[in-house]
Amino acid sequence: METKLSSIYHKFGRFDTDDHDLHSVALRFRLLRQHGFCVSPDVFQRFKDEEGRFDLGLAKDASGLMSLYEAAQLEHPGEDILEEAKNFATSHLQALVPFLEPSQAKQVEHVLEHPFHKTLPRIEARRCIDIFNDGCEIDRDMVDLAILDFNHIQSIHQTELQEFSRWWEGTGISKEMGSLIRNQPILWFMLSCLALPEPQFSRCRIELAKLTALVFVIDDLFDVCGELEDLVVFTEAVDSLDPTSVEPLPNCMNLCFVALMNVVKNGIGFLALKPQDSVDILHRSNAMWGSLCKAFLQEARWLRLEDAPTANEYLKNATTTSGLILYLTYAYFILACQQMSIMKPLDATPSLIHLPAAIFRLWDDLGTSRDEKDRGYDASYIEFYVKEYDVSEECARKETLNLIGDAWRKLNQASMQSGLHDFPPAFIRFALNCARVGQLLYAFGKDDRQTTIEEHIRKMLIEKIHV
Repeated sequence: METKLSSIYHKFGRFDTDDHDLHSVALRFRLLRQHGFCVSPDVFQRFKDEEGRFDLGLAKDASGLMSLYEAAQLEHPGEDILEEAKNFATSHLQALVPFLEPSQAKQVEHVLEHPFHKTLPRIEARRCIDIFNDGCEIDRDMVDLAILDFNHIQSIHQTELQEFSRWWEGTGISKEMGSLIRNQPILWFMLSCLALPEPQFSRCRIELAKLTALVFVIDDLFDVCGELEDLVVFTEAVDSLDPTSVEPLPNCMNLCFVALMNVVKNGIGFLALKPQDSVDILHRSNAMWGSLCKAFLQEARWLRLEDAPTANEYLKNATTTSGLILYLTYAYFILACQQMSIMKPLDATPSLIHLPAAIFRLWDDLGTSRDEKDRGYDASYIEFYVKEYDVSEECARKETLNLIGDAWRKLNQASMQSGLHDFPPAFIRFALNCARVGQLLYAFGKDDRQTTIEEHIRKMLIEKIHV
């Protein structure tokens, strides 16, 4: 496949033929960029008129406009032509919807709401299978093969979920803390399945789900459960890995600390194939858990002492409390070991780790700021932006969406650059999926989001597809 794509890239780069329509050019551009080929956006210059605007003759080409919109999702910073392309495609697709056949209008609306590059592949795969399995004219053998593959991977995930659920019950955390925490083990596990669905990463998926559970629980511990004085001691204990420090603390904190230590020492560290790699992972993980708890503690101090930070101070700290920097760093070490890649020291947080965490946090703040307030915790980028700049919530939400767009442009660039030397391909896919998860979880209203997440759980982990 790489050879074929390379051949297309070299021909496409010259772009010296006249037999390419908008759909073909945009589709090739998207596929090549998705696979790490640095295609210039200048290939779209041919679709502009003498005044430098996209030709209005394209305004009724629904297929071409959808492909152009999809291609523009892979823009890098400073690629103004792709931003123009996205705006052009969006406005004309929206204008076309009332005049299209119902099935095509539905497709257009889906593309505008869920462009392929920012949608989790396994979610999109299930959606396409459902469409093609419902009487669409397409090669039946291909559909049956896709169903077989989906059901096979789902059965692997179901077996893993059973193991993860036994671990979660064994921690005793849910029994001890009850309604004070978000007890959502199926959701936590599904997030690992969506970010890393490939069957060969089974053990990695289970261990990452454990990390997810602990991040959620410790987040709740700092938000609504612990007294500030106890949280200081807990943070110091995690930072120093001293089990005696937590003994005077409430039992819920002791249980969290024990579960954390067991996952780090008996799970994640031993996924490494080489002893030295295990030492490196354990050393790095200890520092990351300490940093995470310090960031949680900082948020607790801001809120309980009513010492409001600036919006940017909050976002820098909250990107850490998203848990994704820890999650992605663990995944990098594990995947590098499992795929026998060269493990690059991570003295600083690379863009491929920091940017998905920032995107996830910003989607979280967009979608759950009101929910968190109901639980007794009201910090969000939106909240602090409104206070700092004395603007409306609507203005703050628009700024948040702009930040998400900027972060995606940088992430697109980082993922292409990282593919050359630094990171294994599986990790690049994983990082992009982590950025996509934020929108899946938090881009809906409170009631709609809950229904949608339950639907995804049912389709991803419970409901088998029947031919």
